[in-house]
Amino acid sequence: MKSKPSITGFTNEEPIPVPGRSFACYRKSSTAYPHWSVPLLFNLPAPQKRQVEPTFLFGGRALSISPWFWTLAAFASGSVPYSFLIGKLLFHTDIRKVGDGNPGATNVIRAGGRLSGGMAVLLDALKATIPVGLVFYGHRPPILWMTIIALAPLAGHLFTPWLGWRGGKGVSTTFGLWAALTLGEVPLILGSFMLLYIFLIENSGWAVMLSMLGVLGHLLVNHPDPLFLLIWIGNAILLGWAHRADLRTRPRLRSRWGRNLP
Repeated sequence: MKSKPSITGFTNEEPIPVPGRSFACYRKSSTAYPHWSVPLLFNLPAPQKRQVEPTFLFGGRALSISPWFWTLAAFASGSVPYSFLIGKLLFHTDIRKVGDGNPGATNVIRAGGRLSGGMAVLLDALKATIPVGLVFYGHRPPILWMTIIALAPLAGHLFTPWLGWRGGKGVSTTFGLWAALTLGEVPLILGSFMLLYIFLIENSGWAVMLSMLGVLGHLLVNHPDPLFLLIWIGNAILLGWAHRADLRTRPRLRSRWGRNLP
């Protein structure tokens, strides 16, 4: 015998009288939903099963072209040596021969002044802010892909192929990276800690890494997001590598009179 059409979308349903109500409830006589019932008044459709792909790691399609494209694009953006180009184009100087030989904004300031240095800082930050911001607010891939894409500009800055895989130290790019993720919040925290530690500690590498610990504390208290914590870990590892020469020496405190204290 053919079953009657179901108002709720199920077959093999039977009316169940409800005391004190003028309509019946329908219940599907199946073990899938043993206690599920829908009032006749609402006429709801049957629930549809939906397969949800795992998204915590790399999603359902780990080899999708989109995450790979954004990773390569972010790395390419970070690999552009703006500080080196500013030195060459504006005052015809190879900044790798200035100061500590680092092709970063600090040596641009030494070679060409604060205006040129500020331009270098801004460009080194934007080359991370733009690609990471586009992905974070637009595409938003799974967490591990987002972590890789967020760190790609910093890796491109540190290991730029245009300068023999020897780039800058990544401080400005770190500011740009976190500006894309948290707008001005983490950059403000990072900058505040850096000003404090640069005033207290002679060694700039230790000042950077201690400032990153301050950022970690802020994230744990205010943004305990696995994505931010993974990005922080990768960021700290890359900065530690870039400042490894400074970190080999013992940090020395500055005295009020300019003498170094152990």
